[in-house]
Amino acid sequence: QLLPVADLALMIKDLDSAERAFKKAGSIPGGEKRAARGLAQVAKARKAVKEDVTMAQDLARRKQLASSIDKFHSAISGNPRQADAHEGLAQSLERLYPDSPKDLEESITQYRAYMALSGPLPEKEKEKLEKHIAKLQSRATKLEQKNKVASAK
Repeated sequence: QLLPVADLALMIKDLDSAERAFKKAGSIPGGEKRAARGLAQVAKARKAVKEDVTMAQDLARRKQLASSIDKFHSAISGNPRQADAHEGLAQSLERLYPDSPKDLEESITQYRAYMALSGPLPEKEKEKLEKHIAKLQSRATKLEQKNKVASAK
């Protein structure tokens, strides 16, 4: 019964749960080969996500932000629990679309996902991120109000 659960976890891109389930299934007689194949698939998926994150970070450093956003989205699609991908996406969105309230809101969402997924952050870093999120929220709200006033005219 563990192997179908592991397969399902792999299908929904919950790589951590899939890995744990395949490892546990591998310790049960008769499930070793299938568990080994499953663990190989998990490793392959993790490698692909890592490559996407590395490529996205490189693109962001080269100021190819639209491409980096696509790669970060790809990495998140491959493993939604990849904290670095959420942080990179937030930073790229913020840099590419500084005057778009919608994109700033998505950036805020991605920063919050990063905070939730990265584990316990040092207090100083956590405060800094919370202040940055508040600043982005304020800017997004002001831009939205400005756009409403402009469209009303």
